[in-house]
Amino acid sequence: VDLGDKRLDRRAATILRQFYAKPLSPIPAACCGEANVKGAYRFFSNPKTSMDKILQPHYEASVERATEHDVVLAPQDSTSLNYSGLESNEDTGRINNCGNDALGLHMHDTMLLSPSGVPQGLLDVQMWTREWEGREEDEEKKLPIEKKESYKWLKSYRALCGVQSAHLATRFISVCDRGADVYELFAMARDTEDAAGLLVRCSKSRQRQTEEGKLWDVM
Repeated sequence: VDLGDKRLDRRAATILRQFYAKPLSPIPAACCGEANVKGAYRFFSNPKTSMDKILQPHYEASVERATEHDVVLAPQDSTSLNYSGLESNEDTGRINNCGNDALGLHMHDTMLLSPSGVPQGLLDVQMWTREWEGREEDEEKKLPIEKKESYKWLKSYRALCGVQSAHLATRFISVCDRGADVYELFAMARDTEDAAGLLVRCSKSRQRQTEEGKLWDVM
């Protein structure tokens, strides 16, 4: 890992070893000793550290392992992290549409899998809080795709296409659920040179301009 500061690099390695030893423990329990606890909190609050920088070496190792296979599946999906129990929730947002006050973060990731389903590692991780709370559905539909939460699918697929173009001997295939059934994603797959494969579950049928009728019925 290269955070632009050798001390931060060493602290990152220390924290990873401590978290690896106690993966279910909070920071004070995992980082034994007051000095290590303070060091961990200072590390995470340092402006030079970021999730992407910390994960970059892992992304690279994931690709290196994956390219040993002829075909690699790359499912992407979202989850939410519930931090409602924290005393301070100033950096969180609502994590559902059910009207309750659950607070936390949203995460969307892409994992690389061998043909037999063995994880090779993560390729892309996105984290955000919802800033569009209270926006009407009609207003949401009028926004450009870059302003919508569904843009997460395009960002992950673009990252996979970057890997595909650099490793043509391996066939990478993005696998998405119905949330990714959006025109802009299919247009990206169509217009990108050396694009990764794309497999998306339909969210609804569509009328085709042929005699066969609707897409779902034809399939």
